[in-house]
Amino acid sequence: MEQTLTANTSELGGSGTISFQWQRQPAAGGTWANIGTGSTYTLQADDLGFTIRVVVSRATILALWQASLWLL
Repeated sequence: MEQTLTANTSELGGSGTISFQWQRQPAAGGTWANIGTGSTYTLQADDLGFTIRVVVSRATILALWQASLWLL
């Protein structure tokens, strides 16, 4: 299952260093767990059944991109 997710920051305003925090949450809900910090994240077998999101921040602007991912 070698699939890589990439955070698109082309519309993120502001200036300065961009930071990324990839997170996952069980499909039934619950606490988001941190799983990565780069601009890309390669899915792991352990991600099966979880919702994946990335929180992207730059300077004083905070943007949240969230995508549900269901792996069968």
